[in-house]
Amino acid sequence: MRNNREEFSILKKKIDMSNLKTLRIKKGYSQVKLQHLVGVSNSSIEAYEQKVRIPSLPIAYRLSEVLGCSIDYLVGKSHELDKYYLLSQSDKDKVINFIETLSTKK
Repeated sequence: MRNNREEFSILKKKIDMSNLKTLRIKKGYSQVKLQHLVGVSNSSIEAYEQKVRIPSLPIAYRLSEVLGCSIDYLVGKSHELDKYYLLSQSDKDKVINFIETLSTKK
């Protein structure tokens, strides 16, 4: 049987929340502002960014919704989308329009 504490420490090392800080800053949110938008306690965002804690799935979902990214990107599992998530909203719209144009050219 696995020790839950040991398993948690293994998982915590695999989750890279550095994208959280990058996206938070890009959106112009302070840690306090993001805490209010997501509905978490005062020190949560700082703890996630410093890898002291990892967010639960519902919190990760709310973070991804507020920051406009996937959960995979938020936890460092999807680096292919790095450039997309750092685009402005108008540039994201252009990318989506381009993809829609390509997909209709069958």
